Amino acid sequence: MWEFPRPFSVPPVLSALALDPNPGDDRMVTAVLEAVSATHAVVRVWRTQPLLGLGLLPVTPGGEGIHVHLTAIGEPAPHADET
Repeated sequence: MWEFPRPFSVPPVLSALALDPNPGDDRMVTAVLEAVSATHAVVRVWRTQPLLGLGLLPVTPGGEGIHVHLTAIGEPAPHADET
């Protein structure tokens, strides 16, 4: 879970970019936004695993070592002393 440093007035627009720690292998990583609110977002990372000769790509949790660049853009909520 990513808690925003300051709440937004409404849920922000998000982008999530997973960085593959092993770009030369036959697997890919994907960041998936599961939930977003004005105060936090939940992003999970999944890794594909091709099955030999079948071309299927089942997914497994990404595990450790995968960095995700997250950006949230929106209107910050006013502070209590600003209202």
